[in-house]
This record gives sequence, structure tokens and C-alpha cells, in this order.
Amino acid sequence: MAKYQTTNTDSLTDEQQECINIVNKYNFLELTKEEWRTNRKFILAALKKDGKILGLLSEDFRKDREIVLEAVKSCWLYEDALKYADEKLQFDPEIILEGIISSFKSEGDISLSEEYFQIFINEKNIFDPCDVIKNLKLKIRYTVLKQKKKDFDLFLSRLKTFINSNH
Repeated sequence: MAKYQTTNTDSLTDEQQECINIVNKYNFLELTKEEWRTNRKFILAALKKDGKILGLLSEDFRKDREIVLEAVKSCWLYEDALKYADEKLQFDPEIILEGIISSFKSEGDISLSEEYFQIFINEKNIFDPCDVIKNLKLKIRYTVLKQKKKDFDLFLSRLKTFINSNH
């Protein structure tokens, strides 16, 4: 059973909201009250600001799929948040995919060639899907296909298939 508050109030207090506006992984423990660190709504709001805060949270939060997903979505380098998640969630295909999508959305505009995709999936000696995906991000010069939705959707479809076949 979770050891954090799931129902606090409908919204954050003014004091909590003020804290959220300036919080990050470097000042989280200093700026937040201990009771806030067990408040799910507060934690979700803080993670929207800086997903790396996940590393400062309790084990219960690091095992919580929604919490981890929010942390991953807010990090440009989603691996920076994912490394703090419970091991089972680190290999969750949906969370990995959401991290990749978020990374793409934070970029400008580029294309993704078949050649790069083949380099990505044929890399030797890389068996961990997280490492493979990280390798892809390093090998290709992508900027998200925000304006190339068809190409992006095709890439995501292929990536989902790849992740699910290796999970």
C-alpha cells in the first residue's frame, strides 16, 4: 500500500504553488516541507518542473507508474529521470516510448532516414532496449518531426514494435 497521500485537496495551496514555480532538483529538499513530499498532487506538479526530482523521492513514489511517467515526460534527456525509477518501470515500453516522444517534442525539426533506423536496430553488443534507444538518440541528428507528423508516426510505430519485441 502506498505511503503517500492520494487525496489531499483539490488544488495546491498558494504556498505550494509558489514553491512549484521555483523548485528544481537542486533546491527541492531545501524548499519543500516534509509533508508536501508525501502529497501526490504536489509531487506531480514538482515533477512537471524537473523530472530529476524523482531521485529525491521515496521508494513508493519511484515505484508509482504515473509518477515515473510524469518525471520522464518532463526531462529532455528522459534517462536522467528514468534511472531513479523502480527497475520494473525502467523497462516499461510505454514509459520508454513516452520519454522518446517527449525528447522529440522538445527538439526543432529534422528528418529520420531509413539508414539511421537500421544503424540503430543493428547495433552489435547492445541488448538492453534503454541502451539501444539511447544509442539511437546519439547516432541520429533528429529534431522532432513536429511538422512531419506522418514520418514521426511511422517512426513511433516501428519503435513500438521494436521495443515490444525486445521486452
